[in-house]
Amino acid sequence: MAFGLLCGFTGVIAGVLEILQGNKAIDSFRISTVGEAYTMWQHNTYMAFSFVPSYLFTGIITSLISLLVIIWSIFFIQKRFGGLVFILLSILQLFTGGGFVIDLALITFILSFGIDSKIKWGNRIFNNRFGQILASSWIWSLFLYAVLSVIMLIITIIGMNRPDLLEILDNLAALMFLPILIMISGGIAFNVQNKIKDSRDVPWNVPASLIP
Repeated sequence: MAFGLLCGFTGVIAGVLEILQGNKAIDSFRISTVGEAYTMWQHNTYMAFSFVPSYLFTGIITSLISLLVIIWSIFFIQKRFGGLVFILLSILQLFTGGGFVIDLALITFILSFGIDSKIKWGNRIFNNRFGQILASSWIWSLFLYAVLSVIMLIITIIGMNRPDLLEILDNLAALMFLPILIMISGGIAFNVQNKIKDSRDVPWNVPASLIP
């Protein structure tokens, strides 16, 4: 859900920036979501794809699709075909100006198959003390990821045309892979540990066929 929300919010931001550029024609499949009037520093921008011939309509369409991505991530990602619909919405977001977050969308899509599943291979890896530690650390990795995201946003805003300050962004972007990996593995470990705990709480006289 956290990764899906990030995909959706990124698309909404891109859509708003495209709307701000007005009803200007798009002369290339590859566009800049940030117009010249809103560029925060020189020689840098945020690129995207779009088949829609106008910045205004591109922004409106990608904002609506991105809102659907957010809603789907909150309420429906855990459904039977939740992951499949999510990746289809993400592909639409990609080709209507939503920016390049398809890699994160693919991670979300893959992880969606593990929701409420037994994850037998996860039992072999995380059914131990290491799995318990990892399961308790995923929430802190999510907090760290959020903090790093806010710091990068602040640097982006105050950096303007200061290359020395903006160079920090590359280091922070690389550092963010650590909490992402912990969130993924920790989330699986958390699921495994919960299922182990639930199996231990089942009364001894309950038939095995009734155990979920």
